[in-house]
Amino acid sequence: IGPVGGSEPPDGFTVTDSISDELKSGSWIQEMIDGAGSLAELKKQIEFEAIANSLKIEKGNITRAAKRLGMKRPRLSQIIHGNPILGEVQRDLAESE
Repeated sequence: IGPVGGSEPPDGFTVTDSISDELKSGSWIQEMIDGAGSLAELKKQIEFEAIANSLKIEKGNITRAAKRLGMKRPRLSQIIHGNPILGEVQRDLAESE
């Protein structure tokens, strides 16, 4: 396995070092991995959860949620408006504020 993001792993690093105790013990992460049909589907699930969580924390504010996620507001808005569930979550949170 090669380095991710261009960084070199520390000396003595093994693949098992990168698996947290939580993952080893059958956490929600493991459940998500087991339920995903493919890596692409897993990425979509993780993206959805991260966006929904950020919207909840930021009370539906797309600008602040985008900043929290480290992405540009127009791209987050595009993702939210392209997903009916995320769109509804955002609207409900923004209206309740």
